[in-house]
Amino acid sequence: TIPFARCWQQLFRGLVDMIVMLIMITAILCHNLQKQREQYGPILTHVATVEDSISLPEDQHWRLVCRDVFRPPPPTAALLLSAACGTGAQLFSTSSLVIIFGALGFLNPARRGSLMMGWILFFVLSGTVNGYVTARLYKTLRGGAWRWAKLTACFMLPVPAVVVFAFMDLLSWRMGSTLAVPFMSALAVCAILLAFHVMFVSAGARFGYSASPVESPMPISDVPQQIPKQPRFMNPFITTIACGIFPCTLIFAELTLILANLWKGYTNYAFGYTLMVFILFAIECAMISILVAYLQLCNRDYHWWWRSFCTAGSPVIYIFIVVIIFGTRHLGISSVEAMILYYGYMAFFSLCAFVMLGAVGFFATFWFTLKLYSTIEDADGHETSGKESELTLDKGSLHERQAVLDQA
Repeated sequence: TIPFARCWQQLFRGLVDMIVMLIMITAILCHNLQKQREQYGPILTHVATVEDSISLPEDQHWRLVCRDVFRPPPPTAALLLSAACGTGAQLFSTSSLVIIFGALGFLNPARRGSLMMGWILFFVLSGTVNGYVTARLYKTLRGGAWRWAKLTACFMLPVPAVVVFAFMDLLSWRMGSTLAVPFMSALAVCAILLAFHVMFVSAGARFGYSASPVESPMPISDVPQQIPKQPRFMNPFITTIACGIFPCTLIFAELTLILANLWKGYTNYAFGYTLMVFILFAIECAMISILVAYLQLCNRDYHWWWRSFCTAGSPVIYIFIVVIIFGTRHLGISSVEAMILYYGYMAFFSLCAFVMLGAVGFFATFWFTLKLYSTIEDADGHETSGKESELTLDKGSLHERQAVLDQA
């Protein structure tokens, strides 16, 4: 067991880390806005030349990719990203509701199965969040395969869950375990839940398609810029491994308690502490994703869509390391079948955590880039939006064509 004082010490340490990162992000935004208005002046949205990169300091090079930063990823990547973010939003809303209702006392862990039933109920109802987020994000990324996006959002998580559960159930039958569920009963329950899940996701997707897409503050150029060679410390593998360490220092005690609840039969009533850890952990993952995205844009690398998702989900690597250590030290697993059951279920739960945290980091980074590039001014010194810039360019091209016709 972990002393209660140690849990609060880790919570306080995580709160300090969150405040430090929040001050860093606020300083970045204020510094960039002040530099732009006082020293460097307005920069045209269509200017991104070598001369600009020479005249600007390195922490201002994010301006040079203002016409490419909101360029959508390829169609397949956009579809998968939209579905992954929708599924992550569904998992985040489900986990939040379960923890909040547990803290309020509506879900009592002393009643066997109450937490599991609550999680399943909230997961099915949160399908509307999944459908709405997937549809609107896919519309923002200019995707056209609407049906494929909706189907991917419906089955991205349920299909792997059914496959894992079926395999583990067959393994439990082979071991003669009392935890094995009859196949027909499990199939009937999964079919009913999947039908309701598809219904709620479809309803949310309908509202998402009818909503207006998120407008980028900058128009997108026709020809993408060439990305320069990146420094070694900005290697995706290095940033993913390094950035996942900080949030895990916050959740080590809570993660050990959760594993003890799942595999050793302990009961956790401290849902208030779990709620605070969950909130701080999500905020830290979002802030780390924002900082990595800012460094990436300062190096003129505008491929931040999937990288922000993976950066925020990187703490799952260390979570699974803790899972391995816990299984080795505290459970004493000896048989191969029990090892497959333990690591199979925990690998699936880790994948769900990766998708959830990735969605949190992606939306935080998306909000950050929208706010950052909305501060760039046009030639007259007024803030502009992407829609107004495109309208101005269209009007200019029409006037030029009319002048040519008049001369002819």
